[in-house]
Amino acid sequence: MTVATTLLRLSARDAVAITVALLTVLVAFWILIVSLTRVVVLVDEPFPGILANHRLVVTNTGQYDWTGSVAGLKYPDKILAVDDAPVESLDDLYSTVRNWEPGVEFYYTIKRGGDTREVEVASMEFSWADFLMTYGLAILVGFAYLVTGLIVFVLKFNRPVSWAFFSACFFLSIYYISIPSVTTPGLFGYTRLYLLANTFFPAAAIHMSLYFPNPRRLLDRMPYLPVLPYLISASLLLPILYLYPDKGFVLYWNLVVVYMVIGAFAVLLPILLEFIRPTSVLARQRSRVVLFGAALAFPLPAIAYSSQALFGSFLGGHVHINFLGLPILLFPVSIAFAIVKHNLFDVDAYIKRTVGYIMMTVILAGAYLGLQSGVRYLIDPVFGEAAEHLYPVLYAIMVVFLFNPVNKRIQLLIDRLFYRKEFDFKEVVENIEASLASVLDIDERMRRLANMIKATLFLDTAGIVVYADGDATGKSYFEITGEDESKTFTTHDITIRSDNPLTGLIASKKGIVTRFDLEESNKYRVHRDACIDQFDRLGASI
Repeated sequence: MTVATTLLRLSARDAVAITVALLTVLVAFWILIVSLTRVVVLVDEPFPGILANHRLVVTNTGQYDWTGSVAGLKYPDKILAVDDAPVESLDDLYSTVRNWEPGVEFYYTIKRGGDTREVEVASMEFSWADFLMTYGLAILVGFAYLVTGLIVFVLKFNRPVSWAFFSACFFLSIYYISIPSVTTPGLFGYTRLYLLANTFFPAAAIHMSLYFPNPRRLLDRMPYLPVLPYLISASLLLPILYLYPDKGFVLYWNLVVVYMVIGAFAVLLPILLEFIRPTSVLARQRSRVVLFGAALAFPLPAIAYSSQALFGSFLGGHVHINFLGLPILLFPVSIAFAIVKHNLFDVDAYIKRTVGYIMMTVILAGAYLGLQSGVRYLIDPVFGEAAEHLYPVLYAIMVVFLFNPVNKRIQLLIDRLFYRKEFDFKEVVENIEASLASVLDIDERMRRLANMIKATLFLDTAGIVVYADGDATGKSYFEITGEDESKTFTTHDITIRSDNPLTGLIASKKGIVTRFDLEESNKYRVHRDACIDQFDRLGASI
């Protein structure tokens, strides 16, 4: 079958979806190519030793060893003049510097707060290393966002949640790819794309929060609700484009920053609520995966950025701000994984193992440093110079005798943190055996077994169906939690025949079947409607 034949067989809606997706990708690549071609010409040319935007405000994306950074120029200093000659634009600034060889010192008149001061800064040569550290990293991160969004869109083709995620990734990609236009002369027009991406990303974030981790019921009554955040972004963008780079643009830009905070809360709050009070087991698994991604993505950049802002360095060194965008990629990647992956229950083991390894590494490193600093006061006076050889021996003894007990305690802590109790398969089986040993009535045995499964796995509903030889009807035992979670009621009225399509699917798959599998995977399309009807009748998700 040719590509042309495949396209002809697509529905009109799918064809429009593919066309829109391709156009957005082409736009992103066009911006990428323009940014690269315009910025590469700066390499091996003189530049001011700092990066400033088209408002002539010094940015925080320069390197720490540049002459401007060493001289003390920092965000948000505003450049007013160079060698007493007023500068009106970024083009004026670079034209002044390029008239001389690198290394010539210029006197910058800057405005910092309410004060005006002069700073002496030597020009520099913009090297390939400078290009890679500033613009190269930003373009790489932007390209990664675009690929991530495109993968989710293809794997979950034309789904509302995949559209929302693709939209968020697209605007993040444009934001990073257009960063060079903000500080490059001759690219003032493309800076508007940077402003557009900043303004529309909060709308895309709110859009995604309406569908992830679960679609909001409000969408049933208001199907056009996702359009509203984009209308708000458009109303903010128009005055920004009109006023930039004049001072009046700052008011609307501050509103965009507030809108960004709202968008961030809109994404994180539903995920956190699903983790604390899940509406379904699958939603809880999705929230767990995303929160794990957030725990890996945000702490290190936040600590590094705050440390450098407050104390001037991070662990005695300087981390370029563009590097901080790399670990943050783990957060959208975790959302992408949660959207694409149907069965997230096998992720638990990896999450627990990774968190356990991280905590054990931190504890062992801290113990080693503590041993070196603390025991020094006890051993040095006794053994003198020989004490240096005792530290590794004491550390090895501590690891041998304390590693397993500490590791076990940490795993128990992780189990309680992520799963609210420790889960031991052997212990659960033993508890079930002990609970059923003294019970002869089949109904009571099934009721206890269903309750045990429900309590262990934190389910609202747990059911067991028993089939006798030659009997296709089966006998059902369902324990269902009502609105008051302290009370349950049992129903035997739910009948699931052995020849039911859902029963056959479970028997053939010999594993977990979820509602998401049926709705989103084409391999279940033959019995999709009948199985979903059964899920609806049971009020189940797994």
